[in-house]
Amino acid sequence: MSRTDPLIVEDVDRAIQRKRLSNGWVEAYLASQDSHVVTPAMLHDTTAQLAGELDQCLDMLWRSADQQEGYGAVLDNSADIASPDDLLTHLRGLTVRMMEQNRLAEREIRMSHQRVGELQITLRAARQASKHDHLTGLPNRLGFERFVETWQGSEGGCGGVLAICDIDNFKTVNDRFGHATGDRVLKSVADALHALTEKGHEVARMGGEEFVILMPGLALEQAACDVDLIRLSLQERELVDIVTRNPIGTVTFSAGLTAIYKTEAMAAALRRADAALYDAKRAGRNRIHGAVDKERTLALRW
Repeated sequence: MSRTDPLIVEDVDRAIQRKRLSNGWVEAYLASQDSHVVTPAMLHDTTAQLAGELDQCLDMLWRSADQQEGYGAVLDNSADIASPDDLLTHLRGLTVRMMEQNRLAEREIRMSHQRVGELQITLRAARQASKHDHLTGLPNRLGFERFVETWQGSEGGCGGVLAICDIDNFKTVNDRFGHATGDRVLKSVADALHALTEKGHEVARMGGEEFVILMPGLALEQAACDVDLIRLSLQERELVDIVTRNPIGTVTFSAGLTAIYKTEAMAAALRRADAALYDAKRAGRNRIHGAVDKERTLALRW
């Protein structure tokens, strides 16, 4: 509303452009802001707290029902009171007590409802965290697999290209500069690959220095062109560690691509893309190879 946070403005504008803005998107986005603080232990505790709150709500409802029954029983017995004045005083006292009990129950239920709402946000954050890589902010393997399931189950979700990208000589970066610098290099490459989401592609970190990209509706050559633009942009950069100020040099990646055949399991496409990636590494790295069919690969970009 106020546009004071440029990162949120950018994310919301992107969601609008991609026609993904909805209540569900907003809830998932807000949950993701706190996803980095969610741990398995916190998830366990939050689930237990939520169950406890629900038990309390049920207990309050049972107590309220018991009180209503007791109120009815007392009213039935009020017929034995002979004096009208005594009966009126008796009924007034019952009504006051019942109203006070109802107010207390309502206040307890309202507070419990608020706590349940807060716990639901934490659980949404945990669900979001379970599908995202903490270091890069990209979806992890689980998040990618869930996306693929949705995509393959939707109309038209059966054609496109799968790519696996692997940072070249990443072990050397870790050995020379340390794992903290290696993590920053990973983040830098992830940020570069994330630009592909602007074209409607899905980018995820599969683990280590390996990333996977799903490019729906593209032919192999066009997909190779999209990935190659990122490869070339990285190739032209001379990286410097933002913390230590040490020059890192050029960081590149190799990629293996394959067309996704209709109705095939994603695992088969991953194997072909991995074979193409292996050929790209063996051919000298910093290049893109593609699987032209289930048996052969060839160089697409270098």
